[in-house]
Order: sequence, then structure tokens, then C-alpha cells
Amino acid sequence: MASTALAAVPPAQISAKLTMRQRIEMRKSRRRMRVPITKPVTSSPRPVKWTSSSSSYSYTGTPVRGVLQIDQVSAGAATHAVGTEPVTLLTFDAVAGNEDVMLSMLKFHALQGSLASGSKYTLYAVSPGGVMTKITLANAGTSALAFSDFRFTLKKGVTQRFAVQAELQRNGVPFTLALGFLTSDPTFVQATGLTYGRDLAPGIQVDNGPCEPYVCRIFVRTRDSGSVTTQSAGSLFVTAHSVQPPAHRLVLGTTSDVLLRLTFHATGEDVAVTYLSIRGGIDSISGMELLLEGSSTPFATASTLQCDSFSASRFCAKAAAGLFVVPEDGDVRVLVRAIVKSEDDGGEADETVTLSLTDATLSSVAVKAQGTSSNEILEQNDGDGFAAGEIFIGRETPGLNAVITGPAHSTIESGFAGIENANPDTDLTPVPFGTSSQFAAFRFRTAPSGNGNTVQITTLVFTVAAHNVVIGSPVLFNTLNNSQSAACSPSDTTGTITITCSSLGSSGIGTTVDAGGTLTLALRANLTRGPDAGTSILQAGLNQLGDSNNTGTIAWTDGSASFDWIDVPYSQVKSTYYRS
Repeated sequence: MASTALAAVPPAQISAKLTMRQRIEMRKSRRRMRVPITKPVTSSPRPVKWTSSSSSYSYTGTPVRGVLQIDQVSAGAATHAVGTEPVTLLTFDAVAGNEDVMLSMLKFHALQGSLASGSKYTLYAVSPGGVMTKITLANAGTSALAFSDFRFTLKKGVTQRFAVQAELQRNGVPFTLALGFLTSDPTFVQATGLTYGRDLAPGIQVDNGPCEPYVCRIFVRTRDSGSVTTQSAGSLFVTAHSVQPPAHRLVLGTTSDVLLRLTFHATGEDVAVTYLSIRGGIDSISGMELLLEGSSTPFATASTLQCDSFSASRFCAKAAAGLFVVPEDGDVRVLVRAIVKSEDDGGEADETVTLSLTDATLSSVAVKAQGTSSNEILEQNDGDGFAAGEIFIGRETPGLNAVITGPAHSTIESGFAGIENANPDTDLTPVPFGTSSQFAAFRFRTAPSGNGNTVQITTLVFTVAAHNVVIGSPVLFNTLNNSQSAACSPSDTTGTITITCSSLGSSGIGTTVDAGGTLTLALRANLTRGPDAGTSILQAGLNQLGDSNNTGTIAWTDGSASFDWIDVPYSQVKSTYYRS
């Protein structure tokens, strides 16, 4: 009661009425009230900031604890042939902060497809120069992929790149596979600080999301995972080139012109052709050179001994690493020419050579090949109309094989290499009117031959354009002896004239030429101006050359057989164009 009453008395009155003892007690009470209550003080942890090349994080836990940052590398989609090995499925960078960190666990799962589509999942460390060092194989389950049997030290502040690779299953069925971090597992990354020996997990922050109830010491940022889509092994289509060579004369003891052109087209992947078999060979051929279009040097020589089964008519070339590679969706053109035996080595004239590729699919096949990415050996055509790692002969699209057949060629003892204008007058020279005037000359070159045989011309048929020019008594002569000539028969005296010079073998002017030699024959006649007062034009030529189906210009013999066309790559040769 006394204390309550005192509380209501003004201070001045209290001072007057209180006893000395009461005043002392009051002062003590006031001093006690002025003393603050002491509480324990806790120091806040100092924030720790750290960065990598791609991100910046702030960690506010105990500074002595290590931290780990993982940044996945973004990747796009890729397509591979089934069986491709190895294939990179995921790449990421890792960097430790505060202290060195030992990485000991990584878990992934399939974002697309099934983990069963791959095998030998392997974790690699990738150097700045791209060198890959194997760390460990994963334990692959049906839903998770765990790399646990390893210890990899990450130096503080040093970014280390990692890659996950796998071998894709060779089941022949296309599929898609993509990997991602198994973020649903709170310990999908496990690591330990090496200075203080403390685990960094659990406590993983993913893509700046929450990390409760733990303090996060591992930070993971994911990116778009690249997907790998597989397809069946590549296919190969072999066809005859759209422009085949003309029929050729194969001179004994020489290498022929191109006898067959083939086009190889690959789909699905690059394809290495490992075996090529060509039919239609004869005993007079010792081998066949194979060249890529545009090259003069053979990449292989086919022989009978390289065939899977011996046949005198089959010439084969093979190479386990590939004779040549056909790029995916690209073409490679292969040219075939024959190495012809000389007469002394068993070569015979007047034999027919027609090269071909068989349509067989079970034995003695024409082509074998292997995918360079899939390492799969391509199957022979199964005839179902679908391209599923197969070889198609004679077709540009899937379907039953068709035989590829080239032109018919023939062997000869000797032959011509070319014909050219040899007249000394230049074009637009005035017409040489007069008696016995030379107005055309042609040089005949024969091919070299290992036989030493000669060639003799027996008939030449010239086509002459004579406008306002009259031609009389045309003859043919050898320029080495112009005193001797052979009379020729004109179809007319002016206009478009055919002048036929026949029986030249017995004419005495000399129309025989050695192998590898030359012969020049010239035309002369009595030339008079026509009745017109206008321009006069005169030109002689040899037409219809180089075509076995269009003969009539030249007849000749190699001593054992007679021929009515020559093997040159042009259809006509013209002499001087006169105009006056």
C-alpha cells in the first residue's frame, strides 16, 4: 500500500516526506533500471561471391565450405546412322570455388528416347585443346544413368569441361535419344571440399530456383540438350552414266579409251565402296584401270585374281578401307578403261568387248560397300522397294536391280589416233583457180602399238562445198610424192559434191602408215570460176567420223581385218575455207 501511494505523489512532495533510508533505496532502484540487459551476440557470415565464364553466383554460408558450379553447354540436334560410335550426348563445364573440390557423382536421365538405345555411356574430361580423357563408365538403369565410380579433382577457379558419350545400338531401328541431369534426385551431383573434407551436397540450386531446406553449395544451370536421331545405315545407288562413251577400237598392246562410265550415289551417310566387279572381259585384256572422273591417274587396277570367285570374264578391284568414298547425297563417277595385251602376249584382233555390272544379289555380286559413319556393311538389294542400308544396281531409286551394260567395243591390231587439217593455206584465202590446183590436205595419225603393225587406207569419201566453183578431174596424192596420184570420182562438178577415192591400196600413191606414224594425203583438181559474177566458196571435209553406226567416209585395214570407221572423238574434219 505504501508503494502504491508513493507512485501517485508528485516527486517534489516525495522528496520532502521520505526518510533518508527510503531515498537511498530509490536511488539504487533507479540505477538498476539504467543498466541494459546483456544478450549474446552472433556475427553474420560474410557473403562470398564467385563467378564463371557464363554465370555469377552469391553464396552466404560459412566461408570455409567449398562451392561448385556446373553449366551445361547448349547443343542442337544431330543425325547419325545406326551403329555410329561414339556419339556425344551432353557437354558441361564445372568450376570449384573457395577450395579445391572432388567431384564423385553425376546422375542423368533420358529426356527423349530410352537409355537402352545406347551402351557404354562414358564420362570424359575435355582439355582446352579438345583432347578427351576417359574418366569412367556409367551404371545404366532403365530410368537413370549414374557415374559414381570415380574421383575427379576440380582446382579452385579453374573451369573444366566434361562430355558424356555413348555407343548407339545397332538394332536397325531409327530412334531419338537426349540426356539431361537427373534434377529430381536431390543428390544428382555429389562433391567434397578437399581442404576441410566436407560434403557439398545435399543442397543443389537448379536454374536459380529455390534450394530450401538446405543452404546451397552446388549450383547447376541446364541448357537445351542436344538430341541424337539415328537412321538406318546408308544406301548406295549404282547406275550407268547418262553419257556413255562411244564404241572404241582397242589397239593391241595399248591402254584403251574409256569403255564404261558409272555413277555412284549415296544416301543416309558417306559410303565407302570396298569391292567392284566388272563383267565382259576377254582373254586379250590383262586388267582394267579405274579412274575418278577428272583424273588421269587410276585409283585401282581390276584383275581376275581379285574376284571372289575366278572367271576369265570378270575383273575385280577391292580394298578393305575403301576404293573410294561416295559422299552422302553426292555423286562419284568412275571411268573404266582396258589394258590390252599385245599380240606377242596373247592379244587377238577382232574380238568384241562389252562391259557390264551384274544384277546378282546372292553371289558374284557387282558391288560391296560399307557406311563410313555406321561402320555397317551394306546389304545387297532385298527387292522390297525401300532403301534400308542396301546396294542398288542399275537404279536411281529403290527397286529391283537391273544389269548395267556399256557399248560394244572391238580389238584391232593397229588403228588411227586422229585426223587433222594439213593444208598450208589459211581460211579465207582466195580460191586457187587453175589447172591441178591443191585445195585440201589431211594428216592421218595412227596409234602406237606394241605389235608394230601398219595401217592402210583403201577408200576416202570427201564432201566438198563448191559455190560458184567448177571442179574437174579431182585426184588424190601423197604429199611426199606429188607426181603420183589416184583418180577420184565426183558426184557433180559444182554445189555440194561427194568425191570418192577408192582402191587406194593398189593405186601406188602410198596410203600405208606405220603404227605411231603419220600420212598426209591431198586433193587437187582443175578449178574454174562458175557462171555467177558473185562470191566463190570452196571447202572440202571428211564427215561421219568416229561413229560405228554412221560409216561411209573411210575404209582401211590393219592387215588382218577391214574396217569402215575410225575411233576418234569428233565427227568431222574440214580443210581450208576458200573465199574470193
